[in-house]
Amino acid sequence: KSHHCTVCGDKSDVTVIVSFGHNFKVISTEEEHPHTISYKCPRCDSIKEEAPTYDSCVLCNFSYTNVDDETCKITGYLGNATSIVIPGKILGRTVVTTTNGAFKNNTTLISVTIEDGVLGLGAMAFLGCTSLSKIVIPESVSSIGSRAFYNCPSDLTIYCFRDSYAMQYAIDNNYNYVIMGIGETENCTI
Repeated sequence: KSHHCTVCGDKSDVTVIVSFGHNFKVISTEEEHPHTISYKCPRCDSIKEEAPTYDSCVLCNFSYTNVDDETCKITGYLGNATSIVIPGKILGRTVVTTTNGAFKNNTTLISVTIEDGVLGLGAMAFLGCTSLSKIVIPESVSSIGSRAFYNCPSDLTIYCFRDSYAMQYAIDNNYNYVIMGIGETENCTI
């Protein structure tokens, strides 16, 4: 922004305003795979499209229900991978939790990583997951429902951060756990 002289066109008090950047929101999604997801920025009307591969497509691998315009809950896993990442966002909505029994009786899951931002796991979320041996739980998780890991193998290990809710959950429920830490180096690593 600046002040302009209407007589000579001279400028004064020139200030550069930093851009807010895009704030893309989902405007449409193709129903069948390959999905094309279209986003629009309400600030500048820019549009971008994304076409995820089948294996990385959360729409093909997770069922979910919207809580409101900003959040959703995962209700199930539709894929057959042995190792999965529970996403922190689906179509721009933050995944706040899984519903009760969302992954119940899935015998192929061996390893699960929950992305940061997910706030909780529903009751009986992994009940009967007889192959599950590793779950990585971020600090954002502040609730784990009752019997979340009932009938899982006795060697199930919870990977968590020191003094996190997940660490206390593992201690209270007699699960193996490993403390993850962030090393202070030039590049932070976990």
